Amino acid sequence: MSKRRFTNRSWGSSGTVPMPSKRAASFDEIVEKMGLTPEQFKGSAELKEWVRLNWEQKYVPIDLLMAWGFEVEPQ
Repeated sequence: MSKRRFTNRSWGSSGTVPMPSKRAASFDEIVEKMGLTPEQFKGSAELKEWVRLNWEQKYVPIDLLMAWGFEVEPQ
């Protein structure tokens, strides 16, 4: 005899997909939210702190990293 496994046939039938948990914003989203122009990037302490916490996981312009003294390998 084979065992019958219960299958929830209604899963996902509503057409909605659960949203993933909150994700960290991208560099572009952050600077837009802060209202910064590229000329203001280097002088922003708030942006520098975000970069310090996220630079290994998120895209950050390499010239900005180098200006702030982060140890990066130029590509």
